[in-house]
Amino acid sequence: MMGLCVLQLSWANSPLVQSYIMKYKDIAIVEMHRTKIPASIKLAQGLLESDWGRSELATQANNHFGIKCGRTWNGDQFYKKDDDTDQEGNLVESCFRSFQSPEESFFAHSEFLTDPSKRNRYGFLFDYGTDYEQWAHGLRKAGYATDPNYPQKLIRIIEQYRLYEYDEMPVNPEILASASAPKYSAEKQNTQSPTRVKKLYAKIDAAPVQRRYAQILINGLRAVLPAGGEKVETFAALHGMDASELIANNEYLAYPDDILLPEVPIFLERKKRDYHGKEAYHVVREGESMSMLAQQYGIRLSNLYSKNRMSKNAEPLVGEKIYLQKTVSHADRPKTRRISHKEEDQFLFQPTDKK
Repeated sequence: MMGLCVLQLSWANSPLVQSYIMKYKDIAIVEMHRTKIPASIKLAQGLLESDWGRSELATQANNHFGIKCGRTWNGDQFYKKDDDTDQEGNLVESCFRSFQSPEESFFAHSEFLTDPSKRNRYGFLFDYGTDYEQWAHGLRKAGYATDPNYPQKLIRIIEQYRLYEYDEMPVNPEILASASAPKYSAEKQNTQSPTRVKKLYAKIDAAPVQRRYAQILINGLRAVLPAGGEKVETFAALHGMDASELIANNEYLAYPDDILLPEVPIFLERKKRDYHGKEAYHVVREGESMSMLAQQYGIRLSNLYSKNRMSKNAEPLVGEKIYLQKTVSHADRPKTRRISHKEEDQFLFQPTDKK
């Protein structure tokens, strides 16, 4: 049985959401072709039920869908209070399945909805094809979740992050053959599944499938998240642009043969001088640079330096505030460290998840 607790949406974490989508979109597409569950629905449910992958159940038990143990589950278990009560109505700890990897829970989610014993409950959903709105309302009708707003939350996630685009993506037949191997049942946990998942992803990475890039909005600007490994000139050509134009829009790039880093936003238009979001400032964490923050918030790097009265050969110390909108006074300038030209060349954008 699935957990019925639906977590509060936190729409401010767009970079974290995009990181989750890029990490699990391939497994969602593979499972869509294997079981006919729309990739958009699987991703939206995973995002919602795992709180963008940050929930206790997701981080400690690799369970992204709130799948409970059930009476015949003999695999690893994880206990936490959810919606089960004792005879006096007090909450007691519920038993949830614990998986060896997040990908296992994506497979298990498919097995749960396609279980022949649950055909009378969920079978009608597969008549909807990839109509994500009908799937969202159908899941609520079938009793998957008790939250009356569950369908609207799924639909909002799908439409805000254009997850419906993944419902139209093809997958290499060779990948499908590998994906059909893992089987998850309530009677026995497949202990060899991590190897299966690893092999599956190795083939996904190597498959000569034409990628389609979903556009996202950052600071009101069109951007794309690369898979990683693409050359600037190739990526630019795919989007009808010159490499020089792409480099001008993204200051951390320098040459046409530069290799794009995974999940680092690439802007398709010139970044803005100002940030128009809700955040007034950003507190610097380990490994973050000014280039990183300029990409994260869609601000021109030169303007970000100017707003914080920083030298262009300096990087902020961990814990300092980098203001995104106003120009700070001299007294409020962040503490910085100077970097050499060599270090500057090697100071790559290394994204870190927000917690």
